[in-house]
Amino acid sequence: MIDAPTTPRASGEASSVPDVLAAIVPFSGTPLNVWRDLPWSVVRERRDGASLLLRLDRVRDEIITDRANREIVMACGAVLENLRIAAHHHGADLRIEWWPMGRTETTIARLSLGEPLVPRHEEEALFGVIARGHHPATRRIRGGVSPALVAVLRHAARCEGGWLDVVADDVRRQILGDLESEAAAIADAERGARRLLSARFGASGGGAQFAVSGGPTLGELLGALGANVQPSNEWTAGRAAAVRGSALEAPLLAVLGANEDVPDAWLRAGAALQRVLLHASVQGLTAAFLNEPLHHPLLRDALRSVLFASGAPQAIVRFDFDANGAVLDPRRLAEGSVSAA
Repeated sequence: MIDAPTTPRASGEASSVPDVLAAIVPFSGTPLNVWRDLPWSVVRERRDGASLLLRLDRVRDEIITDRANREIVMACGAVLENLRIAAHHHGADLRIEWWPMGRTETTIARLSLGEPLVPRHEEEALFGVIARGHHPATRRIRGGVSPALVAVLRHAARCEGGWLDVVADDVRRQILGDLESEAAAIADAERGARRLLSARFGASGGGAQFAVSGGPTLGELLGALGANVQPSNEWTAGRAAAVRGSALEAPLLAVLGANEDVPDAWLRAGAALQRVLLHASVQGLTAAFLNEPLHHPLLRDALRSVLFASGAPQAIVRFDFDANGAVLDPRRLAEGSVSAA
């Protein structure tokens, strides 16, 4: 951790709340807006009240095969990371049991309190991000990110069982930019076809499968969990060229992934991604997602072929400097782009 703000808790001062489980529930996310709730909930388990359950309120088809479910399960991994950090802030470890009722059910995890502990300085800084919640909009600044900060973000991913591959060299950036452009063009064509089919057959009477999906994106879901995540507009004209340029011009462009592509790995990747985003927020960075190539199997395989890490890519993230109120340490800036080493 570099340049973490000082906090009285780092000296060992303990926090005491009468009910730690109740105290951590608010950090499971805020509603996306007044019309849309989060697709998960955290509730007390009725049998004894000594544990919490993280539940998905709805899923689509088979949880293993549906891409929308993959992103929701990743977001649940991020929720679990938030709850663990909040529990540590209140002086308790958090025991997490994945899939307590089986992988075919919508209960993602059972959480109960573990041994008392003194929170580490690093996690207190991360808790400060999720406790603050609101982040202003940012503007983009040209420049590179220091190797020290890149090392912090990579370490954050590894701590939760994920990996972070920084795409720094021009050749790989060009390839990723082309994949972004192709994915945007495919998505726009699919939306157009779905609108035509929906208009012809209707959203009822057998035509529901043709309706345009209105589910939240991974960026929207993680933006509800406290880190500085900026929304992306997926309906802009000329979007294919815009997303390509966004990939090519990013101060820091990275792919986060896991060693496998199964629900357990999605949970680990979500926790790793949330930890990376929180560290980035502490250090004055904002994140935006460029995930559309991951929604198409052929493009996802093409992306995998140019990554240094092995396994399955789960998120493509562009990091920018937060220019609204963040005090950036000059040591975080470097001439040009950071190396991929």
